[in-house]
Parts: sequence; structure tokens; C-alpha cells
Amino acid sequence: MIRPIIIVCAYNEQQNVTALLEAMKAQTYGDFSFYLIDDGSVDATFSRAQSYISEHSLSHFHILRKEHVGKEAAMREAIMSVEYGNALILTTDADCQPPATWVECMVKKFEETGAAMLIGPVAIDDSHPLQATEFLSIEAVTLGSAALGHPLMCGGANLGFTKDAYIKANEYMPQGVDNGGDMYLLEAMKKQKLPISPVVSNSAIVVTNGSDSIGGFIRQRTRWAGKAPNYTDWEIIAAGLITVTIQAVFIAFLIGAFYNITLLYVWIAKIIIDFIILTPVAVMQKRARLIPYILPVSLIYPFYTMVILIISTFKR
Repeated sequence: MIRPIIIVCAYNEQQNVTALLEAMKAQTYGDFSFYLIDDGSVDATFSRAQSYISEHSLSHFHILRKEHVGKEAAMREAIMSVEYGNALILTTDADCQPPATWVECMVKKFEETGAAMLIGPVAIDDSHPLQATEFLSIEAVTLGSAALGHPLMCGGANLGFTKDAYIKANEYMPQGVDNGGDMYLLEAMKKQKLPISPVVSNSAIVVTNGSDSIGGFIRQRTRWAGKAPNYTDWEIIAAGLITVTIQAVFIAFLIGAFYNITLLYVWIAKIIIDFIILTPVAVMQKRARLIPYILPVSLIYPFYTMVILIISTFKR
């Protein structure tokens, strides 16, 4: 029987760590080891986690306190300390909520495929409906491209891989970078031609918090965009360039519609296509309540995409 190892890096997550531990305690797949790496938190993250683990006598839960070295360095050290190379390692983030069936689903997919990397589904909580709806499009691309054998995105909030695969990929990953380890790992796995499989199941959807402000949302997306200059995978680079180009064309057509009303039909077509793509995703995830938000997201998406591009360019 597979005994997966779950690794989570936390830094100043006192507001979320107890909920994470409760979610892990509720897993239907009981035979796993859980490691929480406290990356030098200056709040009560460590003490709250330590108390919870002790109070519930969770012998398979472990918490390690490190000096603050950054998430990617802390994760790398933890992964390299795993004893068995063929062990399945699962990762999520400290502010996420995996469902009770998360580990069970990931293990089942690993057993079925023997993949070196598993890309699991992620969703933003419905208390931020616009962000949650926008993220549906990201998930559609993430899981859809992986299912077609050409993965373009992944997220450390729901990821699985073996230590052996990680070691093979590590030499192709940029060192000393504390942002974007998940995407760089994906690129390296593709360079090694290692098998990558999506986990398309509602029972494996990890829910993460949305940003509480527009500024926070922009900063998050700017951090994501800031990884792009380090990408080397031509499929990922091409997808990014095509996305930016299409959004710029949509904005140009909207401006042109003031002079030629027929250009407005392009936007109507865009909205219809967005509904065709996102509605099935929302229904599949049992989140049909997000469907009314597809229209406003479709309208604002080109504009904030260009804003993020401009900000990330000038921040380099």
C-alpha cells in the first residue's frame, strides 16, 4: 500500500494553520505522513500547529521549524530529506483546504498512471466570486492542456510527484529563485519527458483563499507574471504570448467599435465562447452559482491582463 508524504511550507499562517491540520486529520486515506515546515514564522504558526498535533495525538503529523529561507528553499530541503526515491510526495499550501478525499484521489491516480507528476485541481473559494470565476479559466487550461499531453500550468497548491522525478528535474530548475517553483518543476519534468497526468475529479479539488482586495489580487497576478522571463519551455512561452496578443486585439477592437460598430461583434463572440468554455467547468465542479459572473469577468479580463503585464514589466 502506498504511503504518501505530504509536505506543506508555512510562513506566518497562524490564521490558517489550524484549518489545514483539521482538513488533513479528516482525510479518508489514513496511511500517510504529514510534514509542516515552519519557515521561520514570527507569529503563532508553530505554537498553534504544535498544540493541535499534540492535543489530537497525531503521531503521523510532524512539524519542523527552520530559519526563514523562503518557501522554495524550505520545500527543496524537505523533499530531498525524503528517504525513499519512489515515494509519492504531495504538496499544498498552508492557506488551502483539501477535501477529505484529496489524498485518496491523488494516490488512486498515481496507482492508475504511475505518473512522475500529478497536477491536481485548485479552486478559489466562492466568497470571492469574480476571482473564483476567473480561476475557472485557469483550471480549464491547466487540466485541459495536461489531458492533451502538453501541460502548460500547474500549482503547488495541489501537486504530486516522486522524489526520483524531482531529483531528475531539479538540475533543470533555476536555483536561488523563491517564487514559481511549481512552474519551473513542470518545465523540468517536460524536458526530461517524464509522464505527467492531470487529476480531474471534484473529490480532489483543493480550495484556496481569494485576495481580499483588488490590490492584493493585482500583486498576486503580478508575482505570477514575474516568473515568465525565466520560462524556457516553448509551449508555455507561446501560450503566454498568444494570450497577451489576443487580449490586446480585443481591446483594440473595442476601441475600434466606436468607429465601426461591426467590430463589437468580436466581443459578442468572445463572450459566447467564454460561456461555452466556462459553463461546463462550473457545472462539472458543482459551482453553477458562478455562471452569472462569467459575463463581467469576460468583459474585464483583457484589461486587467494588460495592466498586470505592464506592472510586471516595469517591476523587473
